[in-house]
Amino acid sequence: MSTTERWGRSPKFHLRADGIAALTRGWQPGELLEVGAGTGEMTLEFLQRGFRAALYDLGEQTRAELRRRFAGNDAVRVTDAIETLPDASVDYLIAFEVLEHIEDDAAALRAWTAKLRPGGRLLVSVPAHQRKFSATDHRVGHVRRYEREQLRSLIAGAGYDAVDIACYGFPLGNIGRVAGNLLERPASPTEPDAVARSIESGTQQSGVVVAVSRGLRPWMLWPFFVMQRLTFGLDIGDGYIATARRRD
Repeated sequence: MSTTERWGRSPKFHLRADGIAALTRGWQPGELLEVGAGTGEMTLEFLQRGFRAALYDLGEQTRAELRRRFAGNDAVRVTDAIETLPDASVDYLIAFEVLEHIEDDAAALRAWTAKLRPGGRLLVSVPAHQRKFSATDHRVGHVRRYEREQLRSLIAGAGYDAVDIACYGFPLGNIGRVAGNLLERPASPTEPDAVARSIESGTQQSGVVVAVSRGLRPWMLWPFFVMQRLTFGLDIGDGYIATARRRD
């Protein structure tokens, strides 16, 4: 079974995609590096806007799936190692729901930033508020959830200015997280290690989520898109989307 058969565009995905669209409106197409590309669903959003993409994911099987999915698309290349990309070679660096899986997130972000041209733009999303950390976070390989100023400091420390952080997802994302925690299955004694759980989190979802996603269309969520945009500046959502500019 391919990753696209085990993953669907859930309400959370649509909320994040809407937030990203709002915060990157006006960005001119260019070359992007996406770290933790997963199934490539968010990649599609940028390809439709005229961007070109270099994709990386930690999972070898995931990279193979990405190559199959984008075979014949000259705007996409999949790399097996970020280190092989030339420094200062991309206009945009993007990573969605990735940093929270990494113990040394600061070192990782600095390494990725080396591939971004001075003046290039960063776009990342992460889960918000450490007080919400739960068994669900553990199951998908999260090391932490972030606070707004913690995220701002992390990004600034990696060489960025003009850091802008929106808290997205209110109220539907909050409801979904609580429901997910209530439905969380008990930990298995043969539970995969944190790396394997992290890889799976970007390519696999429960059967219920996949089934719901099949009939879900973005227009059905427009009231929630409006509500989350109105509350970007408040700390009442369930995740953060941050943009920043690499210092010259």
